Amino acid sequence: MLIQAERVSHRLGGRLVLDDVSLTVNAGEFIALLGPSGAGKTTLLGILGGLTTPNAAGAVLVGAGRPRISWAFQSAPSLLQRSALENVALGGLARGLDRDAAVHSAASTLERFGLADKMSARVRLLSGGERQRVSLARALESGAEILLADEPTASLDRSASDGVVDAMVDLTRDRVAVVVATHDPYVAGCADVRIAIRDGRVRASTARGA
Repeated sequence: MLIQAERVSHRLGGRLVLDDVSLTVNAGEFIALLGPSGAGKTTLLGILGGLTTPNAAGAVLVGAGRPRISWAFQSAPSLLQRSALENVALGGLARGLDRDAAVHSAASTLERFGLADKMSARVRLLSGGERQRVSLARALESGAEILLADEPTASLDRSASDGVVDAMVDLTRDRVAVVVATHDPYVAGCADVRIAIRDGRVRASTARGA
């Protein structure tokens, strides 16, 4: 177990946005949180990521060693004037690699994520899908054990979205756990576990193939 929400309830402005929600995240697992806007998906991500403390009930349990967490949003945050290679190399520098090793490792990861021809391109000139893949590559380079993604494909066309999903699946092969809040049925179909949330409660939880 990397992280676990245990019977979590949370209020915002007097409204119960999460009600008795439990969720366990394991290494290498791809979990999709499904539900309409306002269902509580983003709040649950924030609680899992330590940005929000549940204020009504429950607790978050963290695995041994406090796993490193990375985030992906609808608009991937990047140093827009720097190259894709420089952005991804920041992940390696953050985990203690020297500059040469960080650049070499970043180049390998960009190639793996289908961005070999974009290494020297400034991020501001990349498409939305390419920016998201740069963000995911940086998460892998940073040594993240958990990726929390909030609608990372929402503003992308089908082709770009598929590339981002492929990159997230690729992360799980490195034992990175991916938890994504999404409306996208294709993203949900690639997940190991699909959790339907409505009005702050888990309405259904299904595993792939079930």
